[in-house]
Amino acid sequence: MGEESFQGMAYQPQEDVYFDDGREMELLHFIYGHPELEKMRGSPQHVLDAIDEFGRTKKYLMNIGEYKAKTITQLIRDEKPRVMVELGGYVGYSAIAFGAALREAGGTQFYSLERNPEFGAVISSLVNLAGLSDIVKVEIGGSSASLKRLHRNGTLKRIDLLFLDHWKPSYTTDLKLCEELRLVGPGSVYAADNAPAVVKPGNPPYLAYVRATVSEKRASFKNVMKADLEHFGDGTKYQYKSREGEEVLEKEAHGNPNLRSSQPSVTAKLFKSTSKARINGIWHIIELNACAGAKKTRAHLGTNAQPFSSSLRHAPEKVPGAGGEFRKIDSTNFPISKTIAATFVTLKPGGLRELHWHPNAEEWLYFHKGQARATVFIGNTAARTFDFSAGDTAAFPDNSGHRDDPNPRNRHYIENTSETEDLVWVEIYKSDRVADIPLTQWLALTPPDLVAQTLKVPIDFVEKLNREKQVLIA
Repeated sequence: MGEESFQGMAYQPQEDVYFDDGREMELLHFIYGHPELEKMRGSPQHVLDAIDEFGRTKKYLMNIGEYKAKTITQLIRDEKPRVMVELGGYVGYSAIAFGAALREAGGTQFYSLERNPEFGAVISSLVNLAGLSDIVKVEIGGSSASLKRLHRNGTLKRIDLLFLDHWKPSYTTDLKLCEELRLVGPGSVYAADNAPAVVKPGNPPYLAYVRATVSEKRASFKNVMKADLEHFGDGTKYQYKSREGEEVLEKEAHGNPNLRSSQPSVTAKLFKSTSKARINGIWHIIELNACAGAKKTRAHLGTNAQPFSSSLRHAPEKVPGAGGEFRKIDSTNFPISKTIAATFVTLKPGGLRELHWHPNAEEWLYFHKGQARATVFIGNTAARTFDFSAGDTAAFPDNSGHRDDPNPRNRHYIENTSETEDLVWVEIYKSDRVADIPLTQWLALTPPDLVAQTLKVPIDFVEKLNREKQVLIA
C-alpha cells in the first residue's frame, strides 16, 4: 500500500503518563453523560465517535485510531474471518470497530484479551452500549494465560485473524504459543500494530520470527524463547509495572517451525506491502502477514496436517441457559469440513431449545434418544407442531440464506417433553459453520419502541428481553 497521508483530527498531546491514571473511567463517565447517549445505543460508529471526541477534547487515549481501524476493518471485509482475537483491548475502540466489521462480514466471535480488569470493565460497558455483546467477548488476564484457558476449555479452537496490540515483548511468545496450540495455521492472518522499525524501536524479535523461513525457524526450534527485552526501551519494558507488577514473558513456547508466513512485500491484497501512514505528523504502521502453509520433511511429517476425522470427545460449547450440553463440529474446530457442519445436543428433561432460525443452511435432524416436540413457524401465523421420539428424523428449511431478513421464513424451537429422560439429537447443516439467530436476542437488539409498536406490547416488556443467547433453557 506504500506511504499514505491521513489528516484526521488529532487527539490531545501524549503526556509522560498517558494511561491507567483514571482517564479510562473518565471516558466512561464522559460517554454515559453525553447528550447524544441515546444515539449511541446499538450504534458502534456513534460510540467510536464519542471515544474520539474524548481523545480530541479531553485527554489522550492510546487507541489504534481511526486510520488503522479502517485498515483492519477493510482486512476483515476482504478475508471474512469467522473468529478474531485481539491481544490488548484497552478501552474497547478496536473491539467495537472490529466486532462490528466481523459481524457484518458474517463472522461468529471476537475475543478481546485485556490484562487490566478496570480496562476490561470499560470495554464490556462500551461493547454493550454499541450493541455488540452477542459477538464480542472480553477475557480478563494475561494474554498467554487467557489463550491457554480458552483453548483448554474448548472455547477457542482456531483464530482466523489475530491482532497484536499489547505488550510488545509478548508479540513473539504469544504468536508461538498460538502456533503450538494449533490456534493458528494455514490461512490465519496476523496484524501486529507498530511492529516494523519505522516506528522506533519497533518490534525486531517479532519481525525476525514472523519473516523467518522454515529453515531458519527449524534451526532455532530447540532454543526456548527467552525474555528478549534488549530491543525495547524502559518505557516499553516497564509499561505496566507501576500498578500491576512486572510483565512476565511466556517462556515455554517453541512455536511450530513448519509454519511459514507470507512476506508482506509479496503477498496479495492488503499484504502486498506494510500498511503505513503518517497521521498528523506521526508515523503509524501495521505489519500484516498470512500463514501461507506448512512445509514438512520426513522428520516433521504430520506436525500440522489437517485431520480427516473428528470426534465429539471435546468439551461442550459454553452456552447460556443451563438446559443441557451443546457440541459442534464445523470448520472452526475441524478445518477440513468446508461443506458440512453438525451439532450434538443434549437437552435436560423439560428443557427448551430456544426459538431461533438458521441464516445459512437447512437443518436436518436425527433424534437419538428421548421424546421431543418441535413447533415451526413459517411466515405470518402459519405454524405446525410435531412430536418426535428416538429414531425419528426431521428437516427445517432455512430463511433463504439472508442473514438480515426482516421476516425470517422459518423459526422453530424444540422441547424435551419427558420429565425424567434427556433428549439427545444430531443436527446437520450443508455449510462450513453452525450459525443461528435467537428470536429473543434479535428482538432485544432491535429498537424497543419499534418492537413494542409492531407487537403491540408494553415497551418495558421489550426492554427486559435478554440480549444474550440462551440456546438451551432449563
